[in-house]
Amino acid sequence: MAMTLHEALNTITNVQFDAPRQGKSEPPTLIFAFADKAVGHLAYEQMIKTFKNDELRLQLYQDYDELMVSFHHLPSNEYFGHFTVKYNKKEIEEFTTNVKPNDKFVLAFGFVDQSSRMVITPADEKFTILLLNGYDMKNLSPA
Repeated sequence: MAMTLHEALNTITNVQFDAPRQGKSEPPTLIFAFADKAVGHLAYEQMIKTFKNDELRLQLYQDYDELMVSFHHLPSNEYFGHFTVKYNKKEIEEFTTNVKPNDKFVLAFGFVDQSSRMVITPADEKFTILLLNGYDMKNLSPA
């Protein structure tokens, strides 16, 4: 039985926030890492076949050591892919300082290979990116 996109997203192990560096022209990027490369490929290919650029907005709920994530599909006003991941507090602070909530950014999927993160590209080698239409962040930790 084939794995659904929702099931694949629930296997994400961590997230990397990559804000643009001073003087660099790379777009901000968010990389979700999977433990299994094949599952990451499946999720990535389902995302780029199902959604167009600017159709998705990321919903982030920050707790002490976990980040709850979901996607908001703007045309249908539906939410999907609710999952929780570990995150780096310094990365998220830098990302949210340099990338404003309505800024577009690249969504990438990756996997961990011998403790290094690798970005996944489609099986057909034609690299397609998916631009997200910003993010909403809520802090669930008491001040």
